[in-house]
Amino acid sequence: MCSRARPALMDNRAGPATRENIVKKRSLPLVVAVALHAPLSLAQVHVVADGQTDAYTLIDRSLISPGSTARAIETPDCLHPDFGPHITQVFDVDLAKPVFVFHLHRDIDGDGSANGGCQRIDRQRLEIKTFGPSPDSVKAFLGDTVSYRWRFKLDADFQVSTSFTHIHQIKAGDGTNADSPIITLTPVRLSSGSEVMEIRYDGSGAGVFTRFQRLPLAPFKGAWLEARETVIFTEPGAFSMEIRRVGDGAVLLSDSHVDIPTWRSGGTTFVRPKWGLYRSLNQIASLRDEQVRFDGFCLAKGTEECPRLAAAPWQAGVAYQVGDLATNESDTWKCIQPHRSQSDWVPPQVPALWVKVPRTQEWTQPVQYPLGAEVTYQGATYSCRQPHTSLPGWTPPATPALWLPK
Repeated sequence: MCSRARPALMDNRAGPATRENIVKKRSLPLVVAVALHAPLSLAQVHVVADGQTDAYTLIDRSLISPGSTARAIETPDCLHPDFGPHITQVFDVDLAKPVFVFHLHRDIDGDGSANGGCQRIDRQRLEIKTFGPSPDSVKAFLGDTVSYRWRFKLDADFQVSTSFTHIHQIKAGDGTNADSPIITLTPVRLSSGSEVMEIRYDGSGAGVFTRFQRLPLAPFKGAWLEARETVIFTEPGAFSMEIRRVGDGAVLLSDSHVDIPTWRSGGTTFVRPKWGLYRSLNQIASLRDEQVRFDGFCLAKGTEECPRLAAAPWQAGVAYQVGDLATNESDTWKCIQPHRSQSDWVPPQVPALWVKVPRTQEWTQPVQYPLGAEVTYQGATYSCRQPHTSLPGWTPPATPALWLPK
């Protein structure tokens, strides 16, 4: 519980002359901005884009055991070598940070898990996963309660067919009944032509699924969404999922089930998550090249729970964690120090606790800018040279140590 004293503010009088000054004076925000792959607690594992590290390396760092040469990515790279990696990073203006972009090409790419991703068959796969070579911290074992969280953005013109397109799966990691996923999040087109988002469930592994939810797909397109899922892997177990729009915290999907099989028979020793694009090519004319954005993957076990990042109105008396989003008046703010909010700690008044999430690419303050972020100021474009939190007077022309004209 925080005291009633105002949180200590960072001393900015030294100015942005050197990286050392920024590290010394603004140590906590810089750690959050640069070391985003580090867990927020020992019981949580995070995969978060940082805009600097090779995307595959960043993903493997958290999802593969040290010393293993295995990869946590199922990618069709070798069918399309001229394109390069099919998971890249870009700076996302809406989230004000780098994010992962999953690229899938309809007429070229194949199944990223078939023959090392080098086979063009009746389906396409570009997914990240946990599996045998992954550490136990990212696998679910019998008796575990696991919380998953991630953010994703489907393009406003995202296309689906009447066959499957999975963007998330919970699957048995081994055993004789591992082929059919236990849970999927599946956008699909109905025979009527309507597009829907479904939660599909197969408790037995027989390949026959039940639809837990079927909702119109339109609200799930064109905006950043946060999915939070909890699975209790017992016999019987339980499942819940909630999807919120990041911008305003609106709940688009909420579903929960108890006393259902979540653990597969047939020799299963662990269960694992997958995220990305896995789609059938049976109705290829209904599909197109897709770019789906993902970020903020989190896995937590036991009483730990991945923090909520979808913005909701700021309130007093709330325990905010680093990275939590809140809205205040017309702005969205990101928490940079854990605290329990108080009535006189409104985000604009406490820059030690909150930074603004910009609504456009125009430079503003206070905002956490990572290396490589691009902004506009008075008609000119600048690239961030050093991670920092912007302050009054630190405009790009006034701080050449921080901003490089393009």
